[in-house]
Amino acid sequence: MAYKHGIYTEAVATVGNLATRAVGTVPVYIGTAPINKTPSITNKTKTPILIESYSDFVAKMGYSDAWDKYTLCEAAYAHFKNDVNSIAPFIVINVLDPATHTGTAGSESVTFTNKVGYLTANVDDIVITSLASDALGEDFTAEYTSDGRIKITYTGTTTLTTATVTYNKVDTTKVDADDFTDGINAVDLSAIKCGVVPNIMVMPKYSATYKAEMIAKCEERIDGKWGCVAYIDIPTDSNDSIADAKTYKSTNNINSKYARLHFPKVKHNGKVFHLSVLDAVTSQVVDASTDGVACRSSSNKRIICDVPVLSETTEFAFSEKEANDLNANGITTVNYIGGAFRLWGGHMANYSYATVNNIEAKDRSDATVRMQVYLDNWLKTEHIDNIDAPLTRRDIDNIISRVSIGLNSLVNSGYLLKGECYFAEGSNATGELADGDLVLDVLHTEVPNGKSISFRMAYDVRGLDSLYETEVG
Repeated sequence: MAYKHGIYTEAVATVGNLATRAVGTVPVYIGTAPINKTPSITNKTKTPILIESYSDFVAKMGYSDAWDKYTLCEAAYAHFKNDVNSIAPFIVINVLDPATHTGTAGSESVTFTNKVGYLTANVDDIVITSLASDALGEDFTAEYTSDGRIKITYTGTTTLTTATVTYNKVDTTKVDADDFTDGINAVDLSAIKCGVVPNIMVMPKYSATYKAEMIAKCEERIDGKWGCVAYIDIPTDSNDSIADAKTYKSTNNINSKYARLHFPKVKHNGKVFHLSVLDAVTSQVVDASTDGVACRSSSNKRIICDVPVLSETTEFAFSEKEANDLNANGITTVNYIGGAFRLWGGHMANYSYATVNNIEAKDRSDATVRMQVYLDNWLKTEHIDNIDAPLTRRDIDNIISRVSIGLNSLVNSGYLLKGECYFAEGSNATGELADGDLVLDVLHTEVPNGKSISFRMAYDVRGLDSLYETEVG
């Protein structure tokens, strides 16, 4: 047995047989941001940064509507410019470094009035390096303005009417696999950098490329400890049908219960969103409605969507029957219900209706899987103070009591069907107890999703009897 020092949890075999038929949610987004548009790019690459509001995001990460280049901006818009649900906080990890991911250099003559001049054309990607012969910070400063220009302020003593501004252009295509892998691994630093640990991981645009790394990080747990799930998109540039989406899942062997798979994209007010991003936002909103407990599905919840799409110019219409076909294969999609589009599909990527009897009941829905992640993280958070403290029988009983109170509260709130914690002598060898290693058994039954309701309707001929009744008066 490996040396242990801390709080640990372990999934054990399900208790009982299923009859055969015939912790507050915080997403983390990994991608690219226009940090060249902020006052300083220092300590903004490959490190977790907590975002509390739209202005906070703009100040820390910059903003651009060029989401294909600056993917984290999509997440910021989805969280804060969402006319259905707006919510925070979330964590971002930018992997773009304007100092090294650069393309073509350029220059432009700028006119100055009262020592102030402006660059106005194509400024999103610009990193100014010099004004005349002066380096940035010597005799001039540069800042992006809210109206999309770069304001250059000359701080020297001489008169300046025109000067040549030299700059580099950020090139997001220079961000490589090593950068993204570093970004995924940087999630481990979330607790120390942000004070919170994410439990949903999203990579807008890049999740299809780095799906294996995302799933591996969730399966091994953040920092080897904290539970998390990966929200992944099926690429729509190479998969343009329901059949293609199903084939993509099986071909790529995406079958982890810690992954949630999405298809296609959606469009709203002229902007194209990855469904994984909107699902992360919706999951956070749903969890907030249950006191931060991840016990409800995000399926059948309204999202910002005017039309499903494959791309900016290609709409993709499909029926509820086809949507359910995706769901039966563990793929989350959208469905038009009651005048609005909703997320549709309450399963993780491990789900397949064809082999449902081979899937444990606790792993068949997104809500039950994410509730297990919540319980896992909750136990570790609530009882860390017992580590390196005395371990008497009274202390053991106190821990059991505290866990039981928490589980009963979840049951009474309707967030859990059953929860029980107890000390089993068979799970605790004398030698292990002497070494300070305590094992407590926790039984838990998550609340399943109501996946379908069937009304059995029969015509009743007895109703015709009313036709023979004579109306009095």
